Amino acid sequence: MVNKKDLRIKNKKIRHELFLKGLIADISKSIVSKIEASNSFKAARHVMLFYPKEEEVNLLALLRYSDKTFYLPRIKGDGLEVCKFKPEDELKICKFGVCEPVCSAFEEIEVLDLIYVPALGADKTGHRLGYGGGYYDRFLAQEGLRAKKIVVVPKELIIDEEIKFDDFDVACDDVIFGD
Repeated sequence: MVNKKDLRIKNKKIRHELFLKGLIADISKSIVSKIEASNSFKAARHVMLFYPKEEEVNLLALLRYSDKTFYLPRIKGDGLEVCKFKPEDELKICKFGVCEPVCSAFEEIEVLDLIYVPALGADKTGHRLGYGGGYYDRFLAQEGLRAKKIVVVPKELIIDEEIKFDDFDVACDDVIFGD
């Protein structure tokens, strides 16, 4: 059984290699196409994305859909808060080098229909390998959150090994991987 720390190191290396080969942009396009074709996205009105770091999958092309309200997370203490977001909104680089919206937090998480979750990997059952801080696990475990949770990763980061997940790890409802 592989431990999460070793798997994070391995998957960061794989993701970095994908980035160096210039493949992350194509993988992102593949994932965006799969999202656009999904019934979940078509039906959703309130969608939470994440602002990608340089080597992460980039879903920002979805912002062109004017029939949806989009949200980005922002770190607050040891948790995440949600902010409405439009492409013209101001961002600032915060903790962990993540771009976050400069806005008032939107507290009503029960309005969210879909949440696309970043990860360093995922298994086929929806368990994600996060970065180790637990921010998303705490966020996704909140009472009142009814949104469908979807992990997005390159296919190279799909985990086949058996991983020991902790009690606090929150499984997502689906995994979309890019080719």
